[in-house]
Amino acid sequence: MPKLLYYAPVTYGGLLIYAQDQADALAGLGIEVDVLCPPGFTKRPGDRYNIKPLLNNPKTGAEGGKLLRIPRFYRQLTGNLRTLRREVERGGYRHVFSVSYAEYFAPLWAGAFRRLARRGVTFGSMVQEPVRNFRVGPDWWHRWSVASAYSYLSHVFIHEEMTLDTGRQMPRLKIGVVPMAPHKYPDPTGSREQIRQRLGIPQDAVVLLSFGHIRDNKNLDFAVLALKEIPRAHLLVAGSRSASSQRPESFYRELAEREGVADRCTWFIDYVSDQDAADYFEAADLAMLTYGVSFHSGSSVLNVAARYRKPCIASAGDGSLKTVVKTYNLGMWVEPDNQNAVSKGIRDWIKEKPQPKWEEYFADNSWRRNAETIAQAMGLISPNRSCA
Repeated sequence: MPKLLYYAPVTYGGLLIYAQDQADALAGLGIEVDVLCPPGFTKRPGDRYNIKPLLNNPKTGAEGGKLLRIPRFYRQLTGNLRTLRREVERGGYRHVFSVSYAEYFAPLWAGAFRRLARRGVTFGSMVQEPVRNFRVGPDWWHRWSVASAYSYLSHVFIHEEMTLDTGRQMPRLKIGVVPMAPHKYPDPTGSREQIRQRLGIPQDAVVLLSFGHIRDNKNLDFAVLALKEIPRAHLLVAGSRSASSQRPESFYRELAEREGVADRCTWFIDYVSDQDAADYFEAADLAMLTYGVSFHSGSSVLNVAARYRKPCIASAGDGSLKTVVKTYNLGMWVEPDNQNAVSKGIRDWIKEKPQPKWEEYFADNSWRRNAETIAQAMGLISPNRSCA
């Protein structure tokens, strides 16, 4: 049986869900998948991978300000990478895969992994954010970091065909395209009407759901402002607080108060269980995916929404999210960073609802197809095995 060490230093959010689904799909191909993760990584009932909870749990606190957060992040990052290197050597792994590429401080740690690659270890990684907008340090350091973090990888995978900026030319690097797919979430605990009644949401409301971490680039304020223009709309916000550098939920609550729409907002600002998420999506009419133009990635929230066949109001820069929403007609695509466009998109959806191509989307976007593409490229299964 082929053996894979799957590096997943995550404990929450869309990346955790992605790692769970991808690792399970890889294990479903008959690969022995060992997930190297923090203790906070949750293995769901029925998942077929093994876990090695040896990494540090992410520290998200803001104590001490930026001057202390950066060295703390560096210690956590390099500590986890030392554990990864040690497990590769101890376990005799010949194939290693990371749920997400990251370049931070790579000139200081990538050399050890290049040595492992020269000894025959095959490294692969998802590139969840192909456009690296967030930068640590000056431009020359950023580009060196990007190149260093790609230098030991032989395979990387993205969700949208594009020219990948690798910092410098890397002719040996193989780039593959894999789909994102609906996430495995439970059935809701009741009917749409029952859940709305329990949440105190009017039955005739058009419910806009903002789900996941509260971040500036999701433009939650646009949804709040849209309530003024669309009297039937009700905003349901379900997710956890993000980093201290982002606007807190109090910013949006105060905006709703000033605009006189606070009574049409429902807030659940905390950890959201999969079961609660199922109920929130069942109660909703539209998922709000109004990312800014700097967002070029796929969206895990879209794949939760797809699980419950909920259309979206979506915006972003060019990338997987835009392609998927437009190809399968999964909602209304609007101009990014434009509050008027968001309000118009909601009104247009109410007036004439598009018909999503759900079955076509599900056929083209599966975790099995995702896993088989990766496993074939990295030599874990036969390249002649067809994707189902």
